[in-house]
This record gives sequence, C-alpha cells and structure tokens, in this order.
Amino acid sequence: MSLQRKWQIAEPPPPGFRLDLGFQTSGIRGPLPARLLWNRGVRNDKDAAQYFASGLDDFLDPMELPDMGLAVDRISKALSDSETFGVFGDFDVDGLTGTAILLRIIRSLGGKAIPYIPNREIDGHGMSKQAIDSFHNAGVNLIVTVDTGSTAIAEVAHAKKFGIDTVITDHHLMETERPDAVAIVNPHIGSKEAVGYSGAGVAFKVAQALSKNAGSTFPQELLPLAALGTIADIVPLVSENRALVREGLKALGQTELAGLRALLDISRPPGASGRPTAELVSFYIAPRLNAPGRMGDAEPSLELLTTNDVSEARALASRLDADNLKRRSLSEQPLGARIKTIRYEF
Repeated sequence: MSLQRKWQIAEPPPPGFRLDLGFQTSGIRGPLPARLLWNRGVRNDKDAAQYFASGLDDFLDPMELPDMGLAVDRISKALSDSETFGVFGDFDVDGLTGTAILLRIIRSLGGKAIPYIPNREIDGHGMSKQAIDSFHNAGVNLIVTVDTGSTAIAEVAHAKKFGIDTVITDHHLMETERPDAVAIVNPHIGSKEAVGYSGAGVAFKVAQALSKNAGSTFPQELLPLAALGTIADIVPLVSENRALVREGLKALGQTELAGLRALLDISRPPGASGRPTAELVSFYIAPRLNAPGRMGDAEPSLELLTTNDVSEARALASRLDADNLKRRSLSEQPLGARIKTIRYEF
C-alpha cells in the first residue's frame, strides 16, 4: 500500500519583485531571499525591515483580540471581589508556560489562583468534568483556561451548574457551536488572517491587557515564558510572534525567575554560552519541560515555572533533567522491553 502525498507549493512572488534588504542578507544575493520572505508575508521594504528588527514596539494592542474586553472585565471583577481562580492548562510546554503566565499575573495583582494540569494517563487532553469537580470542591468561582477550551461545551455547562464562570483563552480552531463561556479569547474567531499565536502567546496578551487595565507596567518578566511556548508549539514566526520570540529570548538570558534560571543552567550543553537561541529551547529546554508530563504528571514542570525559591527551583530542574534522561532511555528501548517496564511499574 503506497501513501499518496500531495505537495502544496507556495505561490512565487510576481515577476520583478525585489526587496532592498541591505546588510540583512549577510551577503546573500539573487532572488532567493526575496522569494523566501515573500512566502512569509513580506511584501515590501518596510515589511522586510520589521521582519528582521521587530521588537517591543511591534507588539499589537491586546484589546484587538476577540472577547478580550469581556475577559478583562470578568477577571478584574474576580480580583476586586476576592474570588478564587481556577487556571486549567494543557500538559505540553505551550500549555504549561501559558498557565504559568496567567498564574503569575493573577497572583501579582493580588488574586488567589489554583492550577489544574491534567494527567496524561488519567485525564487525557482537554477539560474534564473531573477537573471542574476539583475546582468546585476547592471553592473556585472563575475558571480561566489556557491552550484549550474552545470545544469544551459540556465541561463549561457543567461548571455553570455550580455557578462557576469560565473565561477561555485558546488558539485552536473553533467548531460551529461555542461553549457558553463569559469570554472566548481566541484569535481565530471572526478573523481569517489572525496572528497565529500559541496558547502561551494568547495568555501573554491577556496578561498584557490585565497589566494595562490595572495601570501596571508591561509584563516583560513574562516574555521568556511566552517565547518558550511559542517556539515549542512550532507556530509560524511571523508578525508579532517573531517579535515575541526575539524579545523573549533576549529576556530569557537575563531572567530573574528562579525556575527559568535553574532550567536554563541545567539545559545548556557543555561549553555553550551567550544569548539563548530557539535551538536551545527546541532541543534542550522544551524536552525537559515536557518530560514529566510524558511520564504521566506534568505538575513538577509547572511548579518550576511558578516558584520564586532558588533552592526549590534547582531541585525541580534536577528532577526534570532526570525525568528527561529516563524518558529518552525508555524511548530507545525495543518495544518488548518497554512493555515489560510498563507492566512492572503499573
């Protein structure tokens, strides 16, 4: 049986299309750089300059995202009324970093927030009634999702039975029917040319909007978390995503977040130095953050991203490193040996 593949070839730029790239091409000449940039949405010299030098000034107004105003109003009310938040996020790097972003911004504004990261083996993907019940038992008044929830119709309805409101922040495509949430902050709603944010990217825009609404400074300390999620989720590095990653990697090298500092130190390969790169995130940092979740429980990864204690951060980073080594060892075992390991452990 042969697998039929259909290649999708990007449309070439119009005849005569040229860009004045100057020093940006590092000596590359000919039509190839212009064509590569055309395929990435660059249409003129101004676009090209922004593509190569995007930064904080290129960040878009978070209030332009669908339902952002509703989300900010409901979260702000919960803060002023001392309600308890439940933050539900996915167990991959995008979900974990996005959850850490919202936990940090809510707590920095004086809110009480309880996280819930599903167990891969027990809960599976997405929201569950079990998670809603857990939030209800903990006295949660408002659930905020991260990187999930756009299709959680039954789960949002279940929460509503307990009088719990839900604000959804997500970046996955929507179905025809929408959950009955207070707000659904999803760039794909009502836009065919939405910025392809990751879940952490959407969470960062919510944090940006909340900071602005509270009269606080731009949440620059959260940029590295947004960059990690954006890189790990392999979303297109164009438009604001490119600026987010550029500024996030720059901030990662100088981060004062204890968990990120410990993770960065333990993840660098021997002899590596200098500013963190997307390669370092993709091949060294993200696998370590993913490892506990792949082994079943992603809670240690979230604890690492939210702790402010240096000693705890180092211990958690060491655990993630050990889990990653164990995960790699299991993945390299023959199938028969892996089945024996699973039977022994469970």
